[in-house]
Amino acid sequence: MLLACVNADNEFCELAQASERFTINLLEQRHATLALVFAGLGADGQPTDADCDRFASGRWRDGRNGSPVLIDALVSMECTLDSSFQRGTHRVFIGLVTSIDTQADGTPLIYTGRGFAAPTALPAALPAD
Repeated sequence: MLLACVNADNEFCELAQASERFTINLLEQRHATLALVFAGLGADGQPTDADCDRFASGRWRDGRNGSPVLIDALVSMECTLDSSFQRGTHRVFIGLVTSIDTQADGTPLIYTGRGFAAPTALPAALPAD
């Protein structure tokens, strides 16, 4: 099972609800511009035209369930919709994972604190006293 929380105003919500399927693509650090495009921003951080074709960026294929799969994503998880519900400004989707593809090695793209960040290794745990 996979849980995804999406701003309820995002077009993804209507599409996933209607088709009862979706794919989550985990991005690599080289995909920062692609992440901005899907957030409705250009590479300069400024809002883009609402009608822009987001899938014109990146390399895509149709997944086994018909949803778009990013060819060079770190991991792509195709899901059938199990349930969804609204909480505050977001819609929560719970999907049954039907297919997982790993296409590439790399460092995951992390968005936190209104910007992209790189993961760092934590020091080894100290032995218990």
